[in-house]
Amino acid sequence: MAAFDKIDLDNLFRKVSDVLSRHSDGFSVRQKDGCIEMAGTKKVNYLNRVFDGMFFASVVRQKNFIGFYYFPVYTHPEHLDVVHDPLKKCLKGKSCFHIKKDDPLLLDQIDQLLTKGKDFYKSIGFL
Repeated sequence: MAAFDKIDLDNLFRKVSDVLSRHSDGFSVRQKDGCIEMAGTKKVNYLNRVFDGMFFASVVRQKNFIGFYYFPVYTHPEHLDVVHDPLKKCLKGKSCFHIKKDDPLLLDQIDQLLTKGKDFYKSIGFL
């Protein structure tokens, strides 16, 4: 990767974190260096287990990318249908998106995904 191609991960982490923070109302939020996690505040019975708040999303600064973890696609795979390209191209595994570029379209799609996910969690009683 050429020097001019190098992304500013600290700045990108702040931008993705800002998007996540706009959706924090109603969630429990935990922050530590390089990581922000959001979970519901209701006890949830899911797959015969009781959770003290279902995990929702997080942003984690990794070595070469920003990890955006979005749990609704893990618990309800059909929810992946609301993920659009180019965000879908960033999906690695079931629920982790590797964000490697500062792209307003990606940030907008993350914002839309979080809005839909929050509405979804409310509709199934997770929030």
